[in-house]
Amino acid sequence: MIGHAEGAESTVDGAVCAWCGALIRGTATGREISHGMCARCMGDEGFLPLESVHDLGSDEVDALPFGLLRLDDHGTVQQYNYPESVRSGLAASEVLGRNFFQDVAPCTGVREFRGRFERMVADGVPAREDFDFIFRFKTGDLIVHLAMVHSPGDGTVILVEDRGE
Repeated sequence: MIGHAEGAESTVDGAVCAWCGALIRGTATGREISHGMCARCMGDEGFLPLESVHDLGSDEVDALPFGLLRLDDHGTVQQYNYPESVRSGLAASEVLGRNFFQDVAPCTGVREFRGRFERMVADGVPAREDFDFIFRFKTGDLIVHLAMVHSPGDGTVILVEDRGE
């Protein structure tokens, strides 16, 4: 894990892939981090690597092979892509502008998920964590892998992929 961890400080001066955590550019000596998407993660869709995942346009977000949600610092959903809509069975109109932890996915209101989000926001520094989580959908439970990326001033992006288990 690069970025946020309990008691850990950022260890990269440059850009780190928001999804896989690979170093995109820079060195492992400073404290500044941006979270982009590396060529490997973006390449399958024909996009070039980018400096910040927060710069993805709506067409790029919908073309990603995994789910993406962008939350403001209060947990309100600001961006929600098509793959996540398909996975969750929720239309964008049911999600955008609503609190993710209370209104959209109450099962995420636990320390393992919401607690991570709140620590990132409170710390106020660029951070990335990845972890597995079980979403409790009406149609059944789904194990997913998540990458949560926080950038002060830009909010938190959550990338979601089925574990296939």
